[in-house]
Amino acid sequence: MDTIKIIILEGNAVFFNVMKSFFENETCFEIIGESHNANVFMQLNNIENADVVFIDIDLDLDNHNGNGFVAAMHVMMNYPKTKVVAVCNVKKYYLEKMLHKLGFTGIIGKPSFYADILQIMKLLVYKELKYDE
Repeated sequence: MDTIKIIILEGNAVFFNVMKSFFENETCFEIIGESHNANVFMQLNNIENADVVFIDIDLDLDNHNGNGFVAAMHVMMNYPKTKVVAVCNVKKYYLEKMLHKLGFTGIIGKPSFYADILQIMKLLVYKELKYDE
């Protein structure tokens, strides 16, 4: 199986490093882009090459890093083949249901990162991406 090309947009430096380390240690993933800033992320020229983007939807304009939710919508509207996984501080059923209706592939709650990431990794590797090939 080919590697799954990912881009990470995460505003929290500690959590960003945790995610990056996780993906670098998994042979089925290749990080092709990364950013801590949604405005910079939307200017990346390789978003169309990503299979999946992990986007911190908690980013907001108050910290001058752009809006993560807007960045996610940007990807879904302009790169429909790219899967979008929301990363956020709160993982609630109603939020997950709403994001799924909007087109998100999955949601990762930061406190339960490892359990969520393993579940989404299985979904991406064994279901979603195989059907798109």
